[in-house]
Amino acid sequence: MLARAREAADPAHAERAEWVVGDMRTLALGRRFDGVLAWHSFFHLAPDDQRATFRTFAAHAAPGAALLFTSG
Repeated sequence: MLARAREAADPAHAERAEWVVGDMRTLALGRRFDGVLAWHSFFHLAPDDQRATFRTFAAHAAPGAALLFTSG
């Protein structure tokens, strides 16, 4: 998936991109972001894992950050 993302990335911004492989349930980057995105991924988790993953989202969200995710 990362190879596809790299190929599709806008060359003007790809040089600044940081590509990270990790498990959203246990990710610990030690940084906060203005937005957290879990598109077409979050709903694959078991319900208990979904609930627990909100702690990971919160740990990576700066004050006022947007959270975008798909559920189902």
